[in-house]
Amino acid sequence: MKQVDQVKLGNEFLRDVDHRVSHDRCLWEARMRRDKTVSAIPEWEEMRELASKVKQHTLSHIDEYLRIFEENARKNGIHVHRASDAEEHNKIMLSILKKNNVKVVTKGKSMLQDECGMREYLEHHGIDIFEADLGERIQQLDNQRPSHIVMPAIHKLRKDVAQLFAEKLGSDPEEDDPYYLNSVMRNDMRKNYVKVDAGMTGVNFAIAETGGIVVCTNEGNADISANVPPLYIASMGIEKLIPGKKELALFIRMLSRNALGFDITQYTSHFHGPRKGQEMHVIIVDNGRMKRIKSPDYHEVMKCIRCGACMNTCPVFRRTSGLSYDAPYMGPIGIVLEPSYDLYKYAQLPYSCTHCGSCGAICPVKVPLSDLIFYWRDKVVEKGYDLKTHRLEMDVASLVLKNSTNLALAEKTGLWALKHLPKTLTESRLNPWADFHSNPEPPAKTFRQMLHKDDDKESRNKSESVCKCTHDSNPDEEIDYSNIARPFIPSYAVLGDPEKNFKEKLKGFDGDYIDFKSRSEVIEWLNGHIDKTKRIYSSVKEFQAELTPSNIDDPHDANVIDVCVAEGVIGVGETGSVWVTDKSLGLAAAALLSTDLFLLLDRTKIVDGIHAAYDFLDIKSTAYGSFYSGPSATADIEAVHITGAQGEISLTVLLY
Repeated sequence: MKQVDQVKLGNEFLRDVDHRVSHDRCLWEARMRRDKTVSAIPEWEEMRELASKVKQHTLSHIDEYLRIFEENARKNGIHVHRASDAEEHNKIMLSILKKNNVKVVTKGKSMLQDECGMREYLEHHGIDIFEADLGERIQQLDNQRPSHIVMPAIHKLRKDVAQLFAEKLGSDPEEDDPYYLNSVMRNDMRKNYVKVDAGMTGVNFAIAETGGIVVCTNEGNADISANVPPLYIASMGIEKLIPGKKELALFIRMLSRNALGFDITQYTSHFHGPRKGQEMHVIIVDNGRMKRIKSPDYHEVMKCIRCGACMNTCPVFRRTSGLSYDAPYMGPIGIVLEPSYDLYKYAQLPYSCTHCGSCGAICPVKVPLSDLIFYWRDKVVEKGYDLKTHRLEMDVASLVLKNSTNLALAEKTGLWALKHLPKTLTESRLNPWADFHSNPEPPAKTFRQMLHKDDDKESRNKSESVCKCTHDSNPDEEIDYSNIARPFIPSYAVLGDPEKNFKEKLKGFDGDYIDFKSRSEVIEWLNGHIDKTKRIYSSVKEFQAELTPSNIDDPHDANVIDVCVAEGVIGVGETGSVWVTDKSLGLAAAALLSTDLFLLLDRTKIVDGIHAAYDFLDIKSTAYGSFYSGPSATADIEAVHITGAQGEISLTVLLY
């Protein structure tokens, strides 16, 4: 088995200027949106600290929370399975599908299922799997692994997708407009949704106290995959556990803001049991997680919530793409996670780092990524898996840094070379840096030279004594955090008028609203403005329609619906979201598969923020509940924002 050569693979991407520039731009824009969004939240740094403590607490009590979750999930009617590794996960998945005579499956985005190689395993056993996420589907059709945790095909240009869809889906190869390309995917997936036998997704959060799971998407593909077929299976890593609703509110506020710079995902969906006539399974997977959790050295890597923010800020990742890591997990989190799976294979990944520290600085749960990178470098050297060139570089560096005299001499030599050697030599092929950079103009004096005249020996000695550190941990010792109390999560209030905030945020998510004085005025408007020639579904008893919860038995039939009219339970000013449930919708598939969705909402039921929403809601009382935040959307093709990705094309809130 060869080691993954990230430098070689990264250079291939670097040389493709168009792809590199686009990739860098898209990810940096996401990073900038993230900064702008979080700057509007005064308690953000406090939230980061709390989130880190919550994850630390949960991981230190993981056995207890697993027991609580499993017990509550079973009470909710969910079949719960435990898988010790990837192979067992895949076998359990296959056995469930075979028991239910499943032939066709739609799959929402799941890093865990990718980690387990599940799709390839099931395809080998005769199961047809359709990736439902646009980016994942693009990568599946191109026979490539995802290149980003959140944006799987962000390394591709629109022309790449156009050629791929033309070859695989029969679209126009000359038409590379992202809106057109999304419509090709939408039409193709709609055909598959109506014949699918089962749906599967990953899990963003698992709530121990309620026995439910939360899945966050923008396209709605996970919701369709979970609500339409008679069988729904979710794969969950044990690190996805959190204690309860209070903690969930905290993480929901942080996830999408870090991932894409948006206040919330279009669909933040909660599953607390199978819908009527459905079977639901959750497979809880270890696959080395418990070993990592109990490690005294790298347990903090398990706090990661898979937001992808570290990738969006990493200068190496942005310029070399996720494919260059040749692993299920890529970027900064990948280079500290993958070596724990196979140290030899991924021994070079910890060297793909500039040590800028940006990844750890923005991590929402404060994973000490920079420290972990150095930890794995130590392990690589200890095992002798490092490259000879790296060893030579370190030997030279050790000689240079051995004392101040050697360092000063090296500085003088370097400055002389920059000033006097011809560029034909310094920027030749002998210097890989010169492929994409020019050497800097040499300064007149080095920092050390400028500092020397003001240098104080006593302060220098003091500084050197402070910098000394030791590492006395025993690698065989299991870490014990059993004395850590469950952190208190305050119900952060959101400033401003909730209704005004709600309207602004809803518009920001491409949703719309119409103001009415009363509920009866809403019903009158519906009767006068909804085109009766369209196929209309209504769960609102005052508004009569041909299709209602009482005359659609099979959710697959919801594919014919043009317009859906349903109830909203509450609104959230902070995010412009409307909480809906399987009860308020009548049939969730009707809302998800419709073209235009209208939600009635009592304006007195708009709360200020996510924390207030969770304080008010009993999320366990319904099998399906979700915060809908505008219509379905995607940005998987060159980060162009498109509405109507998988779910409804328009969402209008009728306020009364």
